[in-house]
Amino acid sequence: MIEIAGGTVTGSSHQHKLNIRNNQDAFGWHLRTGNNAVCAVICDGCGSSKHSEVGAKIFANKMPCEILRREREICMANSATELAWDHIRWRALSWIHDLFLPTKDYYLFTVMGVMAGLDWITIFSIGDGVAYLNGNEIKLPEYPNNAPPYLAYELIQDKIRNPQPELYKFKIHAQIPVDEFETCLIGSDGVKDLAKIMDISEFWTDDRYFQNSDQVRRKLAVVNKRKGEQLGPLVDDTTLVVIRKGE
Repeated sequence: MIEIAGGTVTGSSHQHKLNIRNNQDAFGWHLRTGNNAVCAVICDGCGSSKHSEVGAKIFANKMPCEILRREREICMANSATELAWDHIRWRALSWIHDLFLPTKDYYLFTVMGVMAGLDWITIFSIGDGVAYLNGNEIKLPEYPNNAPPYLAYELIQDKIRNPQPELYKFKIHAQIPVDEFETCLIGSDGVKDLAKIMDISEFWTDDRYFQNSDQVRRKLAVVNKRKGEQLGPLVDDTTLVVIRKGE
């Protein structure tokens, strides 16, 4: 049995009266019937793109189902695994192509995800983010000048800052047998600031987050509450999804 919860809050840098912008983060998950497997994804839209929150929301909801469909291949740890991830990536790129909107305005976003299947737990990404597994933070790549690779750069080659093709493929950061799994948290970059303010383990130890579907968002909103003219401490959009093994 798997328990899952998630929430997001707009960063305070987007709330300033002269810089009001949408939350460019989005999250979604697909929970298989019987609650025995789930895939969750967080997409963090590019801050300099006009409407990156649109692509982030679409793909945070489309990708988990596609990834979970390929659970068996992903967990085989052989050539089939790489082919499965490549298939998922090209499926996503085909969706972008078929939606007929300017790629650089709508579809520049990172992908941070976790698949908790029948046999294995896999944490993956394209770009940056935050991840904890069984209470331990997983070291993820950092990119200079806050310029991570985006999946859709493959469709706009002239805009790629770093032409290395490996940057735009899914990277596996951790994979453990499901018997060893207890908790997992994935987040957008804003979770780094959140972890400086509070004990991040609260999200997987406190039952209330799994009993009320809006509780994660409420907590993030309280942490980032504005005090008079002082903006909240979560400068960037902050999004997290937490999963734990249930009874």
